Amino acid sequence: MKVRALAALFTVFCSLSFVWALPAQAASHIVCVDAGHGGTDPGAVYKSLEEKNVTLDIAMRLQTLLQNAGYTVVMTRTGDTTLDNSQRAAICNNAHAEVLTSIHLNASTNHTVDYTLGLYGKISKDQAFATKVNTAMSGLGIANNGISRFADGMLLKAVMPATLAETVFLSSDYEYGLLTNGTENRQQQIAQLLLQGINSWFGV
Repeated sequence: MKVRALAALFTVFCSLSFVWALPAQAASHIVCVDAGHGGTDPGAVYKSLEEKNVTLDIAMRLQTLLQNAGYTVVMTRTGDTTLDNSQRAAICNNAHAEVLTSIHLNASTNHTVDYTLGLYGKISKDQAFATKVNTAMSGLGIANNGISRFADGMLLKAVMPATLAETVFLSSDYEYGLLTNGTENRQQQIAQLLLQGINSWFGV
């Protein structure tokens, strides 16, 4: 009887261990990640940096973080590809993504200007998601200008909650130094904060 009891306890323990080892709730969620600009559209340009390359770098890092967290990830581009807003939205819509995060960097002729900003298109669907992602971006340690409505074609055509994250200012001398110091820590930090915002949305 003792042997049977011990065997039963061992079975229960193994079952609980298996449940504990399962990925977080993220496993059932599909996230679309859009690297802004690309191909013939470089986006903002400052010194040696082109926005399209930095957004792709951050997007690929975010893809890895999301996948490691158990999400299914759909990318609008994984290379230097030219896409219009309709094509970007269609990729996310056709994949039945639950949310869309578009990664951008802002620019100004004043090289001291630097803040993070979240944009949304559809009030009923996008505003709450944009708030979650933008709140997480406060971890960048720069000013956070909150969220603002923006009639972007991709945001409006995406059927799921979507946000365009103007993460930092590419034209800021401060950010330029962080983005080009050889460690890529700033790019990784931005990706991690975007992940944090997405996790917050899904309650993971």
